[in-house]
Amino acid sequence: MGIKGQEAAEAPDLLDVTAVARKLCVGTRTVLRLRDSGALPRPFKIGRLVRWRRVDIDHWIAADCRPVETR
Repeated sequence: MGIKGQEAAEAPDLLDVTAVARKLCVGTRTVLRLRDSGALPRPFKIGRLVRWRRVDIDHWIAADCRPVETR
């Protein structure tokens, strides 16, 4: 298995704000601003934790990062 396959096998299905920021090559503050503006897919909460599903972020990136919600 190559490195990319190994990363995919070890990658968690749920991403925190830091993991989303790394994936988008932006700061965590930018992720929070994108979330607050409705641009990112809606995260969900597990207690006090905020998480995004990896597949939702991947689909959002594949769709050219279009805003998800309109306000």
